[in-house]
Amino acid sequence: NSAGPLSMANTGQANSGGSQFFINVKDNTFLDWFSRGESRHPVFGKVIKGYDTAVKISKVYSQQDRPVEPIMMKSITIR
Repeated sequence: NSAGPLSMANTGQANSGGSQFFINVKDNTFLDWFSRGESRHPVFGKVIKGYDTAVKISKVYSQQDRPVEPIMMKSITIR
């Protein structure tokens, strides 16, 4: 889970992943599947273009881990 991977968000309980995901914007080795403990956030992709935008989004003002002003993704491309 270095900077850039897309990972499945969940509640921390087994089989609780749904439609939410997050983009790592720094190295979070504690999320690596080979680190101690169970892997709870499977990686399923990586940002290959526009990573600087993900970093900017990560710096907006938030409360309870949510942006105060909504952020809209106008388009994404999956390859």
